[in-house]
Amino acid sequence: MEKVNFKERRSQTKLLGAVIAAGGAILNCLYNGPAIAGSVLVEYPSPLAIILIISFLGAIMNVGVALGLEFKHPASWIIGWNGIIVSGLMAYIISALTQIKGPVFVAVFSPTSMVLVMVIGFIALGESIHVGRF
Repeated sequence: MEKVNFKERRSQTKLLGAVIAAGGAILNCLYNGPAIAGSVLVEYPSPLAIILIISFLGAIMNVGVALGLEFKHPASWIIGWNGIIVSGLMAYIISALTQIKGPVFVAVFSPTSMVLVMVIGFIALGESIHVGRF
């Protein structure tokens, strides 16, 4: 178990992220409506355009977080080709699977996306695999 020190920024950030994730999961369980992302991808006439919009909004949110947390470290702002290529490939695969199999199929396998990104980066781009920060 990791020790939490409420005075450290790192621990505060992790705790806030855990609370937000747990709150989102609880809200998702309590809300019994349709899968929003899945229904948008199934019904929207141009799935690549909606992926572009979702990716752009995600990039804006990530820039806000990065400005708040990594403003003093410009090296962490570098985005390699591997991130761009693999992210685009994963977005295309998710949209294709949503149209073929439906949104539930994609939701079941979305936790494996990190593993797929690691494997594709290792095979296609020659990245090294690290466990944690080592």
